[in-house]
Amino acid sequence: ANLGICLARTGRKVLLVDADLGLANLDLMLGVKARASVREVLSGGTTVSSAMVEGPSGVMLLPACSGDVKLAELDETARLGLLGAIDSLEDRFDTVVVDTGAGIGSNALYFAAAAQQILVVTTPDPAAMADAYAMIKVLHLRCGVERIHLAVNMASGPREAEQVVSRMLGLVHQFLDVALV
Repeated sequence: ANLGICLARTGRKVLLVDADLGLANLDLMLGVKARASVREVLSGGTTVSSAMVEGPSGVMLLPACSGDVKLAELDETARLGLLGAIDSLEDRFDTVVVDTGAGIGSNALYFAAAAQQILVVTTPDPAAMADAYAMIKVLHLRCGVERIHLAVNMASGPREAEQVVSRMLGLVHQFLDVALV
């Protein structure tokens, strides 16, 4: 949410796609009420343009819905359909941010691997760092991703953030052939 808002404040036309399809919450974070969601787009009940809602600083959001197991476990055809719907909006936006759920689930891997750039977000918490490393590892080994951006959230300050980055760089350099930037 904050990344999208920051990009919009620089004058970019931004679309946020809530691709945490089973536990969506970007609508709550942005303080907007969704009229429709990815569920209705995939079922043919509405168009992707009609499902979008405007958020702070002009950010547009394609919301998902929370608690829908079918969305959390999309099959390949449904994923391709959603990706096609998002791609159909490409000319309307400067930046499309696809926010996946945490973890290495099939939806998260699919949408991350399809992206032009991948940003993995972690915190200083050891479990979060282990999860971030696992995502990087799986994206590299299973999807052939060779370059991944890393952001540290919820650090107490620059020093703690730099320590997290240093640890992650060390792990990735030792065990994977991935450019972590």
